[in-house]
Amino acid sequence: MKNKTSLLYTACLAIIILFTFTTLHLKAQSSGTNEITISTGDSLWTLAELYVESDERLHWIDQVMQLNYMTDSKILVGQRLTIPSEEQFDYLGEPTQLAGTEQ
Repeated sequence: MKNKTSLLYTACLAIIILFTFTTLHLKAQSSGTNEITISTGDSLWTLAELYVESDERLHWIDQVMQLNYMTDSKILVGQRLTIPSEEQFDYLGEPTQLAGTEQ
């Protein structure tokens, strides 16, 4: 009887561990990033036009630059860039109003 109880506890522990690792792996995949290769004519702005709405483009470009540790917006043909997935892109906001302008 003691062996059956130990076996049951071991099986339950193994299931819990497997479930935990599977959940963490799926979460990492769903909120991950995508990687693209830069082609002739690409710029961060033209890429932003493909991936997000107009009011989100500057924020998207900022995120791409952060993900790729870029200090300026220069990109080269053949370069691979990490871009945020839809789940990862976290545009929070309202468009910025410039000083001295009315909305």
